[in-house]
Amino acid sequence: MLPYIPRNDPYAKNISMLEGGLISVDGRPPGARKAIEILSQKDTVAHLDLRHNKLGDEGCIVLFEYLRSEAGRRHEVARILLGGNNLGNVALESIGSFLTCYKWLRELYLANNSFVGDSNVIDSFTEALNSSSLIFLSLTSCAGLSDAFAERFFPRLNSPHLSTLALSATRLTRTAVPHIIEYLSSPRSRRLATLKLSGNSLSVRGASRVVGQIKRTNFNITNLDMYGVRTHLGGQDDSSEGTSSDSSAFAIKFEEDLRHTLTRNDLLQRHTHASAFRLLRYSRALLLKPRRNEDEASGTPLHIQHLPTELQLHILSLTVDGLSANQRIRIFQFASDPKTLPEILPNLRRRQSEGIPGPSLREKSIAPFTLSPRDVNRTKWLRTVGCDLYET
Repeated sequence: MLPYIPRNDPYAKNISMLEGGLISVDGRPPGARKAIEILSQKDTVAHLDLRHNKLGDEGCIVLFEYLRSEAGRRHEVARILLGGNNLGNVALESIGSFLTCYKWLRELYLANNSFVGDSNVIDSFTEALNSSSLIFLSLTSCAGLSDAFAERFFPRLNSPHLSTLALSATRLTRTAVPHIIEYLSSPRSRRLATLKLSGNSLSVRGASRVVGQIKRTNFNITNLDMYGVRTHLGGQDDSSEGTSSDSSAFAIKFEEDLRHTLTRNDLLQRHTHASAFRLLRYSRALLLKPRRNEDEASGTPLHIQHLPTELQLHILSLTVDGLSANQRIRIFQFASDPKTLPEILPNLRRRQSEGIPGPSLREKSIAPFTLSPRDVNRTKWLRTVGCDLYET
């Protein structure tokens, strides 16, 4: 999956109040008001880290009401971390309402909170997620979710942007496997590149079913974390299938299938990107090349540009593989439009080596990384022509 392109805003600030002692007492949210006071002193805020405080439901409601207000919208917060804040379903409802009207938020960390799988709350939150701009959602270690969450969440999940979903240690069992499989096999999961399910009780055989479904129908998942399923090897669905040695062999085969499937998907995406750039280069040279005047062209050998357009495009299609017909058409349209040519002007903003700071998609890497301007432009172009993902 292509990296998230951050806003190139040199004035954006990161606010960290990790373990800042922000608490709510007897329904009063002094901790949230302290956070708002600090926020109000800033303009654009790229990163708001409030992990390991005790905001509670009341503090969460106050915080997100501020962010939804006219004064809070000016911050354009792209990433919010609220792990370990004793948040419950009341807070989750408030967060859902916030997502429906806040287009700037791209990453939301809600790990280690006290959410439970209430059907109405999960339904409304999923609907809000589908209409949001989130690309990253973490509910890791929210043990109260369990299978009731999966039963309501996966059938309704249809986010056009979500690329990373972290559900490790959420007490999912093999009962959740059919819902996960159905989602991964549907077009609704097209944007999802990373799924984290470690520390759940899916069992090896349940996890193997997930991998098998990805192998058959999903070519976009490139990172699937399922560590810990071997600890459940002695569960009923595993032990009833054979001896412990058979189960161990099955687990080894599962790990091999997982590794091979993810490697295949990664190679397919890399090949798609390379083919798209190569086809653009050839298409620019042919479709935008100035045609000769009739006087100059008379008496010369037949040039490829004198062929019918259909033949030209067919010849171009033969120069690459790994792209669908729709992807090739979008590249041809882009390449033949003079308006898409880059401006021939000096770049006075920054040197290419300086890069652009921004947040990472991976949960384990909260520190910023850098994207060079060239990488930013390439990523934007791949998304423009729909070649950021492999298509069958």
